[in-house]
Amino acid sequence: MTVRVGETFTLSIAKGGDRRESMRAATTEMMRHVAELLPENQRGVYAGTVKGAEPS
Repeated sequence: MTVRVGETFTLSIAKGGDRRESMRAATTEMMRHVAELLPENQRGVYAGTVKGAEPS
């Protein structure tokens, strides 16, 4: 399945580290990119991860 929404990005996953931590970091990074596409009031827990967002 291919989903194209927003600008293309590449995940920055560290090699050789803890797999669980790498998956957590990748998930957070993906969700940050999704949150950037949403209106501020719909970003939920990822609102504070968006670049340039004001801390709530």
